[in-house]
This record gives sequence, C-alpha cells and structure tokens, in this order.
Amino acid sequence: MIRFRGLARPASTRSAHDGERGSALLMTVIFSVFAGGVMLVLLTVLLSQAQAAQLAQKNTRTGYAAQAGIQSTLSVLRSNTKTVGVGPSAVTYGDPTKLPATVTGTVDGVAGSTLGYSVTLKYYQLDPTARSDAWLAANALPYPLSADLTKQPKYVRIVSQGSDSAASGSTRTITALYTFTTTTVNIPGGLIRNTDSTRCLKATSATAGSTINVVPIAQCTDNTLNMWVYDTDYKLKLASTVKSATVLCITGRQWGTSANQVNATLRACAATNKAAHGNQLWSWEPPGSWVSQNEANTSRGGRWLGISGTTVIESTSAAASFEPSPSVGAGAASIDTKQIVNFSEFGRCMDVTDEQISKSFMIIYPCKQDPTGTGNDLRWNHKWNYSEPTGSAKSSAAQAIYVRAADNKYYCLTTRTLSSGNTDVYFVACSNPTNASSLNNQQKFIRNTDTVNALNAYTFQLASNPSMCLAAVPEPGYAWSHLRLITCNGSATQKWNAPAMTSGSTFGDYKEIG
Repeated sequence: MIRFRGLARPASTRSAHDGERGSALLMTVIFSVFAGGVMLVLLTVLLSQAQAAQLAQKNTRTGYAAQAGIQSTLSVLRSNTKTVGVGPSAVTYGDPTKLPATVTGTVDGVAGSTLGYSVTLKYYQLDPTARSDAWLAANALPYPLSADLTKQPKYVRIVSQGSDSAASGSTRTITALYTFTTTTVNIPGGLIRNTDSTRCLKATSATAGSTINVVPIAQCTDNTLNMWVYDTDYKLKLASTVKSATVLCITGRQWGTSANQVNATLRACAATNKAAHGNQLWSWEPPGSWVSQNEANTSRGGRWLGISGTTVIESTSAAASFEPSPSVGAGAASIDTKQIVNFSEFGRCMDVTDEQISKSFMIIYPCKQDPTGTGNDLRWNHKWNYSEPTGSAKSSAAQAIYVRAADNKYYCLTTRTLSSGNTDVYFVACSNPTNASSLNNQQKFIRNTDTVNALNAYTFQLASNPSMCLAAVPEPGYAWSHLRLITCNGSATQKWNAPAMTSGSTFGDYKEIG
C-alpha cells in the first residue's frame, strides 16, 4: 500500500497558511486600485497643465497681435498730416479728414504667421475715460470726421483685437486712449482783393525792392507771392517770408520825400517806423484801405495804399480799394484794444455799421487799428465793452455788451427776440450798462471762456435763453457778415476773442477687456 504521507498536514496548519495567502492577494488588489487612481489623477493634472500651457501660449500670441495693432494704429494716427501756409512759414498739422475708423493687418516677423489684428477707433471731444458704454456710443463724433475747426477730435479710443487663425476661438482684446496734440491758433495768410473781388495783390518777386501788382483773380494761385499777413505789429507782410531770415513788409514812401504818389514796395521789416526806407505801419480805415502812420508814430500819416492801373501805390488820396480775406489777420485787435474778434473770420471784428448807432443791424468788419497803442485813434464803433469771467470762473454773470457812441452816450446791444434764431441785433440807449439790474432780458449776455464743454467755449450766450448765441452770419449780396443771434451750435462763427491754446499728446488707459 502506497502512502502519501507528505501530502497530509494537520488541519490547523493548513487553514492558517491559506489565510495569509488571501490577505496578500487582497492587499495586492487594493494597492493596484490605489496606484491606478493615483496614475489617473496624475494624468488628469498633466493633461490640464498641458491645456493651460497651450492656452497660455495662444493667449500670449494673440495678446502680442493685439499690441501690434495698437502700435500700428498709433503710426497711422501720427502720419495723417497736412501743411498749412507756404515756404518757411508753413506749418504741418494733423488732417482729421484722413483719420481712420478701422485698421487691420497681420503681424510680421513670425514664421508662418497666422497672427492678425483688427482695430476700431472712436473719436471724442470729451475725455472718454471710465465712461459707460451708453456714453461712449452717444458722444462719439460722426465718421467721417469733419474739417470744421469746432468739431476736431481731442481723444481717440482704440480697441484692438488680436487673433490667431491657426487657433480657433483664441482672441484677446486691448483698449487704449490716445490724446491728440491740439491747438486753436489760426494760421494767418490770405488774399487781399480789390473791392469787387476781380483782382488780388501779387508781389513781382519775394525779394526786397520788389513792387506789388494787382492781377486778375485767375492768376492768384502762387501762394508764395499773393498771400499776405496783417500782423500784430501793424505791418503787412508777405506770408511766405514770415519765418524766413528776412521778413518782407509793404513799405510806403521814404521819409523826407514829398511825392504825392509812389509805388509801394517790399522791404525788410524794420524794428521801428523810423527806418530810412519809409513807412511800414498801417491801419485799416474806411472807406476801405490801409492808412499810414507818421514817422514818429504819434498819429495817422495821411497817406493811403491804393491802386493805379495794375500797380499798388501809396498816395495822399483815400479811396475804397481793397477787401482783405478774413485770414489776412486782425492786426493787434483783441480784448486789450476793446475789440471783439471772430474766430472763424479772424481778421474781422464786431462793428457798429457805418458808425451810425441807429442802424438796424451790426456787421463783422475788418478790424480797425491804432498803431500808437494809446487807443485814441481807434474808432468808437470798434470799441465794444464787456467783462471776461474772473478768477477760476469759466462763465460770467449776466452782463451788457455796450459801446460809447460819438454823442458820448452809452448804448447796449439788444436782441429782438428771446427765443427764435437768426435775428439781427442792434443798439438801444442805456444809461448804466454796468448795472445788470437796469438791463432788460434782451440786453443780458453770458460770456464763456474755456468751459468744460468745448462747444460753449468763448461764446456769448443770451442769459435768459442760453441756447442762443451771437454769431457772424454771412449775408447774401453783402460784403460783410451780419452779427446775429442764432441757435448755439459750437461753430467757429460763434466764438469770439478765443486765444491760441495748445495741449500735448498722451497715450495711456491701457487695459484688457477680453
């Protein structure tokens, strides 16, 4: 009988070993499940990090594209210019009519570039920083922009979106604010025509000693020879020489000569009126020409610029000879001389028509002058009185605009209506014009200076109805504009005695919106 003794074990021993083997198997299973879970978590983390890294890379690229759009737009904004004036006196300004509404492009310098940008621009006269979407939409200037001086933008809000065509849905949007360098200065220089506007003054050359001809208006195209400036020093200058080493002025007879008539010539502008080559100080006077000063500049010299055939002369005869363009300039006229100069027609001032206080309308006439600086020779009908706001105020209290007429009495400017627009104004006797309580509502005006709202700056508003402003309004068939009360619109024709102002450019308010 064969016995298998080695296969037989005590029951107690066999059951103990089997329990140990079961526990080990269970631990192995648990460890495997745990390890698998850890690996799954690690894989999830790694995948999420990879996606984040990929997204960050896309965002970096599209952010770079958006920034490139901003820089490209700044270059476009700064390159759209125009030149005003001629020769050395020419000045370069930005041209609002050339400013873009959109700028698009691709990013150069990136291998296989799929990066691009799309930029939109909105232009404003008021600062758009921290404004609501509704405000931004309501206050953006209409596009295309106007060449009107009163509708020039001061700010542009730039919104640049960068994109990557190789990564669908990946964009970044950046906004920025650019402030333009702005100036309100008028650039003098214009034609001097004869009274029926069929001819104009033209120098034979831009050199000292040249004479001045009167040529048909069709020949008035050479701006270097036919543009003139009536400057603050009371001199008539050839515009193309104003910023050159030798500025040329229209000059009359030499001092000490007695000829009743001489040809006017161009000579180097002198520091005083006592230069050997003759008179260079001129005052615009009725009936429509410039009259000379005496050698000592203490009074009028009794000699006038005029026309003889095709030549400009200086003679002892006063005649209506010229009609200067408003852009020729206002000479020294300003509030300091008690004159009110229009900003659009900036060589013309408020004028009591024909020096007759009873006239039913007032005109905007070439500004009269007094080169002596005393004001004694300035005609009364150009001395209009009012007060500018004081201290930090931007608007005055209600006040009169008044003159002291030839009869030595005061007269206040009066409107015919308090509501409807485009009506002439006239003068009514007023015994105490500086006492506002003595005035009626048709005689009270508010003077504004550099107000927060640029449209109201340097205007005269009717105090009882601030929606109405004084304006220079062209009159068909009449040489000079009328002074009228019309609805305020912020145009240059409604601005008076506005000083030259300049603000520098800035770039900022840079932030990401998407």
